[in-house]
Amino acid sequence: MQLVVLPGMDGGAELSRECRTRLAEDFEVHAVEYPHETLPTTELVDLVIERAAALSRPVLVAESFSGPIAVEAMHRHPDHFTKGVLVCTFVVAPRSPGLRPFVQTPLFGRPPPRWAIRRWMVGRDASDDSVSAVHDAIARVPGRVMADRIRQVLRVDVRDALAHLQVPVVSLRARHDRLVRASSAPEAHATIPSLTLDAPHLALHARPVESARAIRESLR
Repeated sequence: MQLVVLPGMDGGAELSRECRTRLAEDFEVHAVEYPHETLPTTELVDLVIERAAALSRPVLVAESFSGPIAVEAMHRHPDHFTKGVLVCTFVVAPRSPGLRPFVQTPLFGRPPPRWAIRRWMVGRDASDDSVSAVHDAIARVPGRVMADRIRQVLRVDVRDALAHLQVPVVSLRARHDRLVRASSAPEAHATIPSLTLDAPHLALHARPVESARAIRESLR
């Protein structure tokens, strides 16, 4: 079985590396990275569809920012995918859309402080190395790109696409997710299986062993 792992908002593959290594013990694993450019969601969906078309009906594993992209890709081309695993993600804006006017490029010229990364993304028990990895991944993304992706997130609404999916999906939720409201999660808007991880928002990075185990379980 082939797995395609889609990234979080940083658009890179580094943060999911250990989880992918664990999954590679049982699956053929491919990672997608997004260009450091301001691209509309439709182009990111096209990129995912193009990658899947070159494989043999892979499973999409989509974390956070990539969840709505995965839902749209599976909705447009159900014949390209076997299943979707939606990790710590959302199908409608996880925070108030009214925040969009305040998301300006100068605010994202540097990564958030390490205390904020620890509190909101990787958990208070995270190691300094784990926090630094997230800090460095965000630092590689130009501020204008990060701001654009946040604005995309604040206008997300793929509930209709989820409701009409022909591809089976499962949702992996993080018990300690401080970024995504439960009311925005896929299972709040469709009758789909869900599993709960004892993890913070960036589960694939912060809890790679547990995340890999949950993904295996979801594919049984």
